Amino acid sequence: MPVRVRAPVRVTAAVGDYSARAAALRPIVLTNTREVMSYAATPAGAALCRAAERVRLVDGLDAALFPPASAGPASGSAAAVPADATGAPAGR
Repeated sequence: MPVRVRAPVRVTAAVGDYSARAAALRPIVLTNTREVMSYAATPAGAALCRAAERVRLVDGLDAALFPPASAGPASGSAAAVPADATGAPAGR
């Protein structure tokens, strides 16, 4: 096969391979519970969907790593902010 014929064939094959890999990387967005349940019932969905206990573990980890803001000050100082926060600092 001449080079002029092989090059377009190679390019076509490469484009097809690239598009298949790109499609596999595209996230699947499920918008409602019925979609999730029907997708999870498929072999592909069973491999990708997390079991309920894993979701609860992730939620627990998130709560441990990122406590609510009302849990207290993040720094060691528990001093309140002065009422006149717009005033210049003392000594300047």
